[in-house]
Amino acid sequence: MTQCTVGGHVYWTRPLTADAISLSGLDAAVLAASAVVWRARNGPVWLFTDRRGRAELATLGLLGLWDRVDIESLEGIPVEIDAAAFWDLGKTVALAQLPPDGCVLDLDLIVWESLPPAADAVSFLHWEAPVPPLYPGPDRLSVPPRYVFDPRMDWSAPVCNTAFLCCPEPRTRQAFLDAALSFAKGNRPAGSGIADMLFAGQRMLAHTLRILDAKPRPLIDYLYVPCGQSRWLSNPLPVPDPLTPEACDAGVSFTHLWKHKHLLREQPSAAETFLKRLVSKCREQTGAAMDRWM
Repeated sequence: MTQCTVGGHVYWTRPLTADAISLSGLDAAVLAASAVVWRARNGPVWLFTDRRGRAELATLGLLGLWDRVDIESLEGIPVEIDAAAFWDLGKTVALAQLPPDGCVLDLDLIVWESLPPAADAVSFLHWEAPVPPLYPGPDRLSVPPRYVFDPRMDWSAPVCNTAFLCCPEPRTRQAFLDAALSFAKGNRPAGSGIADMLFAGQRMLAHTLRILDAKPRPLIDYLYVPCGQSRWLSNPLPVPDPLTPEACDAGVSFTHLWKHKHLLREQPSAAETFLKRLVSKCREQTGAAMDRWM
């Protein structure tokens, strides 16, 4: 490890119902791998959670994964936020509390390589195409009272996937947080609110970078097109789809389980195969550091 970069996990339970099932065995395994590999390759790992989340993770025996546990940041999210709709907002809040080169990682994201700090750029996982139904136009989004969309918004510009996020410049962090909170406060989307959540958490980041002239740096220069033909934009690796669980074997620097975890939950034999490969790769990366979490 050549640098010491803080990684941050966010487990915000306010969006969950009171009787929601805690992390599954698969979830816990990937989370443990994410924390242990980050520490081995990059630096300390912090957890941002709330009182309920801390209690749940303590019961599961997982609190030892993190070097620091912060509950104040998420407990302080305004009550006007519809947490069930804007369940991703905790990441934006946590980002503002990390050191300048700190990185937010989704709980199901494993970064396999050391990532040198980029003080002059905002890093994220990859690009996404702004196409419906996930990225509709302004007339299909819920808004809070008296909210007005920024007239500078480019609705056709690509969006940043924030499963990984590093934003060293304080002004950019604060502008992103302020914009996300402004859209989410008092906003009560109908249905799941997935498009509204993605607007606040991913489209708003891309917009903030453009208006502040901040430099974007995706970990892979790949455009994910929902319900369409995704493609490499530049520097392609020898794998057609870098977002599959096995793409790390072809040189992709991360594994993001995202939609694949739902398929694995329905296919126990495939899940078992995946976990065996995960353990093997983690041992390659961390050696004996993985033993405690087997």
